[in-house]
Amino acid sequence: MDRIERMKMVKAMEYIARQINDEEVFYGWLTLGVADGDIPYGDLEVGLLNLDEDPAYWYTEDETFSELMYHFLRKMRQAGTSGGLYCDHVACDEVTRRYKVTITYWIVGVDETPQTTTVRIKAKSDRGARDTALGKLMGEIQETAWKGYAVTVDSVKVEEA
Repeated sequence: MDRIERMKMVKAMEYIARQINDEEVFYGWLTLGVADGDIPYGDLEVGLLNLDEDPAYWYTEDETFSELMYHFLRKMRQAGTSGGLYCDHVACDEVTRRYKVTITYWIVGVDETPQTTTVRIKAKSDRGARDTALGKLMGEIQETAWKGYAVTVDSVKVEEA
């Protein structure tokens, strides 16, 4: 076991986790990851002398270290679908959310009652989810609808899933 490498990893995970831009997710890290105050903010140094005096040392035992990595990855996944990361006044703009889009439509001259389809989509915004779902629906209708018939979209409902 290379404690120095593990201590570097512990401090790196702690530093990155402190950039989570969602308080609930971050508080989860404080509960399941590195306790608040154990490692001073921004401390990425690992000295070669007196390793057991470094607070990161206590997180390097096999089971503890494994659990810490697991919780770090879990919190990063959660951060990726909520507030992303925030550092030096820059927020991550790659945050995606899951949406459920329900579209009610008619194929004019064919349908006597409206058809409804529901699509689950990952997108950055509800507008992006709506546009993606409509594009997907139109692609499916084009393959199955008769030529010469128009499609009328009656309603589009977008909600976070």
